[in-house]
Formats: sequence, C-alpha cells, structure tokens
Amino acid sequence: MPINLLLPPPGEPDRFATFANARVGEAALASAMRGVGVRLRWDAAKFPHLWLWCARRKSIVCVTPEPSTTYLPELGSDPRPEILRPLESGASVGARLEMTVFTVHA
Repeated sequence: MPINLLLPPPGEPDRFATFANARVGEAALASAMRGVGVRLRWDAAKFPHLWLWCARRKSIVCVTPEPSTTYLPELGSDPRPEILRPLESGASVGARLEMTVFTVHA
C-alpha cells in the first residue's frame, strides 16, 4: 500500500489502516529514496492485529506500525466479539518487541 495515499494533508487528523488477525507478528517499512527500512517483530498471540499509523505535522511526518489487541471496528458502537480482546481492569500484558534497521538498495 503506497504510504502517500495514507498520509493526511498537513493539519488533518491522523489516519490509520488496520490489518486484522496478522498471520505472523512482523511488519517492515522501507524507503528506497532514503535507502533505509525498519522491521518490527512482536508476539502475534498477544497482539493479533496491526495498525499502520500515519500523521503529518508542521515539523514531522510519521508512519509507524503499531501492534495492537484492538481492531478498528471494535471501536464502533457494536464491536464484533470474535475479534475483541479486552484487558480486565488492573490487568497487564507483558510482551517483547524487536525493532531492526536495514538498508535498502535502489
């Protein structure tokens, strides 16, 4: 998915794309123009979904993968229980995230 289609114009609200029920806990973003990429790995059993968060501010452009227990339709008024994984009040989740940087050859 081309990132420039997801980036909001300056001053508009952040945009999110959600990928439900990831087969593996891994995502990568790369920029051929800058020659660099980043790979994120996580425990898909604990974070089964992935949000791709895109924001544009006066001094920053941000695109980042965000492992999540939540799938965007769950935030609506009638969430589907088969993909909703609430965390009980006072409970916590422990998980490991791994981020690596790699070079991209044009």
